[in-house]
Amino acid sequence: MSQYLIIDDHPLIAEAIDYFVRKHVGDYDQLVLKSCEQLELWLEKGEFVDFIILDLHLNDGLTGSYVKDLMIKTDRLIIYSAEMENDDIRNWIDAGAFGIISKSDSLADLKAAFESNSVTTFLSHRIKDQLLAEVNKKKIEKENEIKLSKREQEVLKLVLEDKKNQEIAESLFISIKTVESHKRNIFTKYEVRSAIGLMQKLKS
Repeated sequence: MSQYLIIDDHPLIAEAIDYFVRKHVGDYDQLVLKSCEQLELWLEKGEFVDFIILDLHLNDGLTGSYVKDLMIKTDRLIIYSAEMENDDIRNWIDAGAFGIISKSDSLADLKAAFESNSVTTFLSHRIKDQLLAEVNKKKIEKENEIKLSKREQEVLKLVLEDKKNQEIAESLFISIKTVESHKRNIFTKYEVRSAIGLMQKLKS
């Protein structure tokens, strides 16, 4: 008979997953691993199963480091966890994970993962939202980046070297009034009132 593997140390979750599989996927023999130690022993046997449903956080350690090893033991690896880093999600997508869902999702999301015909990794709505939030944050940060003109950048460099207005003017071959104008613009953009405030802000 076909076999699948559940890696989870919570009996209630393992039973719920097994109920889901028998109702929506098929009649499979199940194998449950409840610790990283059991997982390591299973990997050493070199067995192959039809699919694996993996909890990333077991009581005795993280199982994320086993993902690549598990990928060659099955056609379908579905990963789930209460929390996971976006960099890890991207790595598992690149590795070819079949599906990635959150523990905050429902069994309906697990069903959708199994029913997915996409050649790319299935991502639950929560996981998609998590990745999208990061993209939006970076976009906002980029939009809010302080943009200085080339001359303002030159003045800023000299200000941070603690140069006086006269020294800056002589170095850049501009008037002291022009230096003062550039400094005002720089202070406004960085929302500070003085060179000291500017230095403190750039160090923070």
